[in-house]
Formats: sequence, structure tokens, C-alpha cells
Amino acid sequence: MSRISISTAEFASLMKKIPLVKEEPLGVAVSGGVDSMALCYLLSRYCRDYKHKLTAFIVDHKLRPESTWEASQVAEVLSKLDVDSKVLQIQWNTREASKFLPSQTHAFPRTSQMELFARHHLNDQLETMVMRLARGSGIVGLASMETNSKFPVQRTIGALNMNVVRPMLKIHKSRIIETCKAANVQWFEDSTNESDQHKRNVVRMTLNTINQRYHGGQKEYEPISTEGLLRFVNHMEHHKRCVNFKVREILSRCVQFNSEVGFCVLDLPESLPRDHWFCQKHLAIRVITSLVRWVTCAEQPPILEPIARCYQHMIQSHTEPDRKSYSTQGMLLCPVIEKKKKHADHRRVFKKGSKQSWAFYRQPISKSNDKLVTNIIKDSEIILWDKRFFIGLELNKDFKHDDNNNKTYIVRRFKEADFPLVSRRLLKIKNSSSDEWRRYQHYRVRVHATARHNIPIVIRKDEDTESSGLELLISLPTLGISLAPDIANVWSKFRGQISEMT
Repeated sequence: MSRISISTAEFASLMKKIPLVKEEPLGVAVSGGVDSMALCYLLSRYCRDYKHKLTAFIVDHKLRPESTWEASQVAEVLSKLDVDSKVLQIQWNTREASKFLPSQTHAFPRTSQMELFARHHLNDQLETMVMRLARGSGIVGLASMETNSKFPVQRTIGALNMNVVRPMLKIHKSRIIETCKAANVQWFEDSTNESDQHKRNVVRMTLNTINQRYHGGQKEYEPISTEGLLRFVNHMEHHKRCVNFKVREILSRCVQFNSEVGFCVLDLPESLPRDHWFCQKHLAIRVITSLVRWVTCAEQPPILEPIARCYQHMIQSHTEPDRKSYSTQGMLLCPVIEKKKKHADHRRVFKKGSKQSWAFYRQPISKSNDKLVTNIIKDSEIILWDKRFFIGLELNKDFKHDDNNNKTYIVRRFKEADFPLVSRRLLKIKNSSSDEWRRYQHYRVRVHATARHNIPIVIRKDEDTESSGLELLISLPTLGISLAPDIANVWSKFRGQISEMT
């Protein structure tokens, strides 16, 4: 086991494998543990030589009484390394935090680090693989983490362009410890790392116990060696790349993505030959998984078993004349009805080359959840609506400073009762373009009736009219329709990213 410290030259060679923009700002998540302190030390030297602005983010997770003091101690050590740092505190009294069970308390701080770069090393990677193997993960779960990938928790619009960089995936922890010792960098041990209440700790302690038996050159029989696990991960990585290549090719050829409204259509032939890719279950499930994650903007892949049931539904009903809708994992699957033509004998047959297509939508928002997707938005503010759309509001000059200050702008779901109101509003607007009317009608025709109410609408309420329930329709931003162009400009951006699906 190598105990040679990591030199700045070696670290620079690792960073060269990562596509960075010249002099772009970098961030590093620092817990105070030996791995993050070593990464921060090496990264500070790298940024100094290559002129990157580095900021260290210290998360005060507040899981233990002493966490705030520990965060301040970490910041003090970083100041000695000439590293700018910011302490971010997790707010456990939020609605988001309340969704986590006591046994999942470690999950909320992880998802709350929205604008931090993550750090991982070889041991962390192998621990993750063993945990996923135990719960029956597929190729993607058993393969290695990516050295450079999109940031997984995109709750702010700035995070859409952020990457997670893991330059030390192939570095053993013993070398990381030696790096801190050689550079005289202080680190802090987290007492919860020794707790058997978290699965990762149990896996780590078990692997350490087994491997320590073979130190001192006694390696004739190693049931769970680091080298063996690493070879397995590399094999899985190869298979993952092969599958991903095929999945990306299928997505580009067989899927129509509507990135404005946030739904997609999978086109399949009316008759499925045996050698068709959709008849290969492993490929089809990967494609369906990708589409479900894209439509729902999920930060984690959906559970495999419900996706397998969805695939079975699609296979069984593919040739049926009356295909049924199906919902799972926050997604609504609807059949797309192909237009038919009548022959002279009045029989209704499919057109030549017709398709059996399926539309993937976000599962309909129930009325009981209306409050969860009703948000106040202020001038020059950007909000994340339904965890799927970023919505921005810019009031026109005449409405920026309202003397009465009694107007509230609200983003809510587009309800069925809004359809006639929008139609009348579009007809009344003198400058309403024919393109807006065409987009509106196209949406009504193309989108399944059950899924039409999953997009946002921006309205304005006044104190004078709120009691009577009157609302002024402002915009359907996902359709690019402005219903009050003299009042405000509203824009939207769908959060799903096709590049993240594989």
C-alpha cells in the first residue's frame, strides 16, 4: 500500500484531464476531514499556478452540537492556507428537511449543498460500489463515478452550468493522509464516522477489518481486496459506456423532446420485430429510466422495479387497439393516437409506416397539492416552480414602483378553468401575434387532456380583488405567451437536461 504523498505536479496532471475554462472560478466542499483538507490544499496550489479563483464552502450541518464550532475551526485552518472560505448552515426547520426520516439525516445536508463541488477518492468509490451491489444496482450503479459530471442538485439556475469535479477518484486514502502530514495541514475527525448507524460507515469498517488482516505482505488470499474491487468497477465502467452509447443513439433517433413544456414522445414502430432495440429489456429500461428522469427532473434515478413494470405494460399493450395510460415514479405515460384514414370500404387502417408512440408527462398535480406549487414571485426574482421550471419576472418600468404596493404576482399551475380565460385574453390583446394563438391551440391539441395542467401560469392579485377571487392573467411562460405585455416580461427554463440522462 503506497504511502507517498501527492505532489503538486501529480495533482496538476490529474486536473489536466478535466476540461476547465481558463481562469474560471472553482469551488471545493470542505468538511474538515482528511480527504477534503488534502484536496483543498492541493487545489489551492493548483489555482495559484493556473490563476483560478478558489472558494472553499464549509457546511455546518448542525447534526451535532459542536458542528458550528468545528466549522469555524476549519475556516481558521483554511485562512492559514490563504484559501477564501464561506460557512453555509443547513436550515433544518424548512419544509424540505421535514421530508427526511431520522435515519436519513445524512441525506438532507448532501442534497442541500447546491453550489458546492464534491470530493471523492478511491476508497469512497469502492464503498459506494459495495453499497450498491448489496441493494442490487445495475451497471450504472456498479460502475465508477465520473471524474467530471453535471451537478446533480440543481435548485438554482446557476447550478445548471455547474460541474462536479472528482480529480482523486484513483487515489488511495493512505496517500491522502500522507499528503496532509507532509504539508502539515490539520484535519478534523468526525465522530459520526465511527457510528454504525449509517450504512457507509458499516461498509467502510467491514472492508478495513478484512483488509487489515493481510497487511505485512500476507496477500495469498484476499477475499475483498482493493485491487479486485477496482478491477470489477473498471469492468462495469466499460459495460456502462457501451450501453450509454447505444442509449444516446436511441434517444437522438426515437425521441422527440419538448424542452419548453417539459414532455417527450417515444416513437416505436407499429409492429415490433424481435431484433428491435425495445425488445431488448435492458436497453428499453435504460431508455425509459432516462425519459422518466428527464420529465420529472429527478435528482436521483427512479427505482428499477416500477420502471420494469412500466416496460411490461408498454410491451403487453403495444399491439392492442385501445392502449391504456400508466403512471409511475411521478411520470404519466399516455399513448399517442396516430391519425387514421378511411379506405373506400370504410375500414379504418393505419397509415403506411405508422408509429405506436408514447408520450411521457409529469404526473398530474392533484388539487390537494395546489399549495405546494403556488409561489409568490417578485420583480427581478427567479424561482424554481414544481422543481421543474425556473421562472423569472421582470416588471415593466411603470409597474416597478407601485404607490399602493398592493399587487402580488403568483405562479401556480394552469387549471382547466384557465383555458377559456386565456382564449378570451389572447383575443382581446391588440398586439397578440398569430404565433401565440397557434402555439396555444397546438398545446391544447397535442398534449393529452390529463396532462395539460402541469405547466405554470403567472397571475396578479390585488388587495381590492383578492376577496372576490379575481385574477389578472399575466403569462403562460412555457408556451411563450404574454397575456399582459404592458405589465411584465416573464420567462421560463425547463430544468431537465438530456445530457444528464445517461
